[in-house]
Amino acid sequence: DAINYDKDHEAVMARYRQWEKQYDLKLIGAGQDWMEAEIRSPPADWLAFANEAYAFCPDLVDQGTNDVASLASEMERTQVLYLWWD
Repeated sequence: DAINYDKDHEAVMARYRQWEKQYDLKLIGAGQDWMEAEIRSPPADWLAFANEAYAFCPDLVDQGTNDVASLASEMERTQVLYLWWD
């Protein structure tokens, strides 16, 4: 869940299912406030996907990569989507 961003478990799962269909995600692991998935069908536009991920999980940039372009680059390099809500 992402309670500190007013997103409950159902909201997180709904977004995951959407991205799972779009990018053929394979769940690697998850806990109460984090999840990690392999991106098996990469997006055509990594920056657009990184902006979506940032809008859904601001901690990715605000407490992580510091900018969306770096997030896009990291996801493209690792082929992993990692979300956490602090």
